Amino acid sequence: MRHLEWIARDRLNKFRDQLRKVESAEFLNNSTSVALRSIENEIDKLEKTIDELSKLSSAKYLFQHGVTINQKLFSYSNALGVLLRSTNLRNAFEAYFAFNQMAANVIDQQDRLIISSEWDAIPFYIPSPPDALASFVIIGIPAFASRNSLLLPLAAHELGHAVWRIKQLDGPLSTTAEMHFHDYIDQNSDRFRTDFNLHENLFVQQETDLIESECLKLVSSQSEEIFCDFFGSLLFGESYLYAFDAFLSPGFGRREPRYPALGRRAAYLKRAALSDPKSLRKGVLNPEYFELADGIPSRSAIVKLADEVSEKLEPGLLEQARRYANEARAELEGGDNADTMMMNLRAGIPPDQPRSAVEILNAIWKVYFERLDQETSAVGRTNIHSSMNNLCLKSLEIYEYRYRQRNGWSTK
Repeated sequence: MRHLEWIARDRLNKFRDQLRKVESAEFLNNSTSVALRSIENEIDKLEKTIDELSKLSSAKYLFQHGVTINQKLFSYSNALGVLLRSTNLRNAFEAYFAFNQMAANVIDQQDRLIISSEWDAIPFYIPSPPDALASFVIIGIPAFASRNSLLLPLAAHELGHAVWRIKQLDGPLSTTAEMHFHDYIDQNSDRFRTDFNLHENLFVQQETDLIESECLKLVSSQSEEIFCDFFGSLLFGESYLYAFDAFLSPGFGRREPRYPALGRRAAYLKRAALSDPKSLRKGVLNPEYFELADGIPSRSAIVKLADEVSEKLEPGLLEQARRYANEARAELEGGDNADTMMMNLRAGIPPDQPRSAVEILNAIWKVYFERLDQETSAVGRTNIHSSMNNLCLKSLEIYEYRYRQRNGWSTK
């Protein structure tokens, strides 16, 4: 056996061993199991190619395949780490079934949702997974928040990113964004030239082309975030707003141009989630805090222009988000209504027939706030949060059990 062949086989065997160790985890959900098998199938293909190339006298093609193996294992190693952490006890496994349902409804494939406890400070979605995992929705939740069930609605924002990618919503958007960009220039020619110091520039068209390219990149990124905020707030309603506020308020002290300003995001959320803006709890999504966060540093001309263009796209983004949020919904027919659920939760009892994860989270947040209003001490409020967190997780478990029971599925 040639040295190159041995190295390649040894690496694949060691990687396969790791796959099987992850697959033996006690808390292995269906999606993670399917993902592991998808990667192992890829490893098997790579190994079969070695079998064929090892028969050739020349080592040229074996060398090239060895490079391919290294590249593949490099990309799959990060993915394997996420899959491993998806089996960790830090995860809110009780929520997996309900969120997997929502993901399956909107991307038209079963068992493709990976939710993993990660060491990033902000929830994230992996937009470009390795080829073997291209059909999967991979969401990372900060480890310190991964068992905080009250923040679960934020996963809907990350699911929105998957919808954006899989449904290829950026394609039609780019043409509309370009149209709005040129409309702005036509209607504000002098202002545009002043903002970008183009009055004395001999290469106005070339500079304008560069500005357009950079602006539309920001518009594309901002539009995706706007869509995901709309999607999350339309899917979860008020609980998304409360989770957003609990996690992000009052901001990070500076504006990230790839995102809309926090003040704008808050306005989107309220418009999408609330029929009556006055129903929102006082102090939540405080515009004064967000204005301070967005004001440092001041916006550049390119960011201001991107903001104006992306704002023109909001109605279309809201319409698309509403369509896919409606598709994502999963409910237990004939379940408890909101009043019955809240009556049980106030008594410290999970509902017997919770209708959906959405209704559970909305009821949990309402009762949580009711209890907070009666407690002023930090210790007391921490205990309330712990109690409501446990009630939420138990309610999600009951929802899964009742749904499986109603549909004749295994309840084990």
